[in-house]
Amino acid sequence: MNDTESLVNEFALQMRGLHLPEPVSFWPPAPGWWFSGIIITLLFALLCLVLIRRCSRNQQTGGATVELNLCLREWRSDFDTDAYLGRVNVLLKRVAIEHHGRSCVARLYGSAWVDWLDSKSADPLSGVLREALADGCYQAGYPVEVEEIHREIQLWFRQFEEQSVA
Repeated sequence: MNDTESLVNEFALQMRGLHLPEPVSFWPPAPGWWFSGIIITLLFALLCLVLIRRCSRNQQTGGATVELNLCLREWRSDFDTDAYLGRVNVLLKRVAIEHHGRSCVARLYGSAWVDWLDSKSADPLSGVLREALADGCYQAGYPVEVEEIHREIQLWFRQFEEQSVA
């Protein structure tokens, strides 16, 4: 038994004590974490881009509303209806080009232009506004009620902004 005891002692000396494996390192992350991180970053960038575009469009239309009010203020100071109709028509055309592109809008005038504006509004344009924008911009001394037209164009801008955001 002595041989057995010495053999056991020899094996016991050769054995190391119990030890735990190395802890799992947090770096580098597993491929799934890399993939998830890239997807989340891309989604965040896309969200930022969408929000920036939406804010930009709102500012453009909001700036147009301010400019429309400036046109009315100028009309109240000089009562030049022809100049008011011209400035408003240019303003509407500029906003339409900013939102829908030059190729779609720039060539429109007269009744085709008014039909396009009408198609972008939830409520149909009144006959007074349709005639003023289709004919009044091109005729001197066209009789029109500017205050009424101004209110309707403000409504068109609000509806156009809501439609552009949606």
